[in-house]
Amino acid sequence: MTVSIRPFKAFRPDKKWVEEVVLPTFDNLTERQLDKILKKSKYNFLNVVSPEAFYPGISIKNSRKHASQHLKEMIDNKVIFQDRSDCFYIYCLHKYRKKQFGIVASVDIKSNNKNILKHEDIYI
Repeated sequence: MTVSIRPFKAFRPDKKWVEEVVLPTFDNLTERQLDKILKKSKYNFLNVVSPEAFYPGISIKNSRKHASQHLKEMIDNKVIFQDRSDCFYIYCLHKYRKKQFGIVASVDIKSNNKNILKHEDIYI
């Protein structure tokens, strides 16, 4: 089994937009919290990762189209930018007085690899 792990150029929010783009884990939000987030900013990243939060019942095709258009709008309006050099990204999650650290990287795996499970379907 061959797995290639490499750095990549991520898209990140400009410092002045961080509070409007970054949001808590979507899975753990109450309806009230979600509604507040949706009204706070059209530039929250939920528009890209979960358009169905804004448009319940949206088709998969339209969901992908919305996400793509919204991502392009965020780039065009300089809400997010792409790093100039390849990097590994370290993150920390805080929950219930515990911290969990991780790394985000580009990973090449063969589609028939049974030892690594994909978490999301990603389309570029």
